[in-house]
Amino acid sequence: MQPLKILFSALNSQGHVNACIAIAELLAPRGHEITFAVTSGWKELIEKHNFKYIEIVVNEPDDDFDSDYNDEKNGVNGSDDNNNTNTNGVNGHSENGGDTKNNDVKDKKATFLIDYISTMFAELRHKTWDRFKYFDEKWAKLNCKLFAFFGALDEPLAGVLDSVKPDLVIVDTLFWLPCLMKTTIPWISLWSCNPLLIYDDLPPFGSGFPTRGPRSEWEEFDSINSEKYRPVYEHNRRWLAKRGITVTEEKPKYHLLESPFLNIYNYPEILDYSDICKKPERWFRVDSAVREPDEKNPFKVPENLVNKPGKLIYFSLGSMASIDLELMKRVLACLAKAPHRFIVSKGPLHEQIDLADNMWGDRYVNQIGILPHVDLVITHGGNNTLTESLYFGKPVIVMPICFDQHDNAQRIVEKGLGLRVETYHFQDHELLEAIEKILNDDEIYGKLADVKAQLRASSTRDQVCQLIEQTAVLKRCPL
Repeated sequence: MQPLKILFSALNSQGHVNACIAIAELLAPRGHEITFAVTSGWKELIEKHNFKYIEIVVNEPDDDFDSDYNDEKNGVNGSDDNNNTNTNGVNGHSENGGDTKNNDVKDKKATFLIDYISTMFAELRHKTWDRFKYFDEKWAKLNCKLFAFFGALDEPLAGVLDSVKPDLVIVDTLFWLPCLMKTTIPWISLWSCNPLLIYDDLPPFGSGFPTRGPRSEWEEFDSINSEKYRPVYEHNRRWLAKRGITVTEEKPKYHLLESPFLNIYNYPEILDYSDICKKPERWFRVDSAVREPDEKNPFKVPENLVNKPGKLIYFSLGSMASIDLELMKRVLACLAKAPHRFIVSKGPLHEQIDLADNMWGDRYVNQIGILPHVDLVITHGGNNTLTESLYFGKPVIVMPICFDQHDNAQRIVEKGLGLRVETYHFQDHELLEAIEKILNDDEIYGKLADVKAQLRASSTRDQVCQLIEQTAVLKRCPL
């Protein structure tokens, strides 16, 4: 077939951009022209993978944003602002690789998300049901602001669609984007979170409840959650109405941007919920689209750990949760007592984190390069880390922080591929015993060897490429 011009865009966050890169790497060998329209902090990473890069400028919500009472500041870049953007939202210097404000991926990305998580730490420390007590007016305003941050991608992306005129768009985000909902260009939604939200008749998304648990508990959680989110729903309804989108659902899934063409989610079959209920129409699962380690720069176990005893364990709470210094120091103090070696992803506040003698770490580490070498992964339960760990046959201990991480933790336990440890309420002996239990469990390593083989043999990577191509050519859902 003729090469396609495929445009990728994503929320300004590590996991979402990486998910797009993984799919793009599947498509590139098929001869397609791949372009990424993302903010300047991702320029180096995108060009490292030999993809075309267009810089877009996405304004984060202002500090004086008053979400529920003053709608004027909601949403996308203001055309009246002198904010260094042109009329189509594309930075005029960047498409040809010119000047950018900041080429440091990790400094530029998702500063608002980090601020949001920091503000929410007090609530996140409470257990699931107790959190509802703290969902007050301040919380509602903050979450309205969060959705405004997600929606700020809409205007600059619309400008890119007009200027690039791609054959197909693939986007990974967490809010409805009117520019896509109204375009005639075929587009695909890439969902890089736990897929629980795409299913019906299962526990509420983000609850972490068992899939075989009491439905009365699900219903009570959903009822309270919907009531607490009502101001946020109304804010989103108004925001979308101003952009020509009418919301008719009483409880819309605002996090889930669903395409009428095709929707893709990246999740291992063994963890998926299709064994419990039917997969929705127009949705296709990719078992794994994991980036392979860089053979030119392979990871080597740091010298200070090479001759030390014990197993090698990787610890990461993700780039955003790792800014909770109290939590990071608490976990690391516990791990210092273990007779094992640890590779630590320290995160943005790395200078404020000291490591024990049985540890090595850095601000950001080469996770893909590290995973093949370790015996166990301790993670917050983000989708990318979870999928990558299973792809390399590694058991996981999940310490969830928020959002779908609770659901991933529950699913890992249900499928016998790891353990869950209460993130903010664990005792040292609980985490240390969980580590020893997994490291001495031959059965779990045998099961993971099978999972690893299944993921590597999966045909879904080829299938998804064919479906993406068919969507562009047919201009309809190929399923």
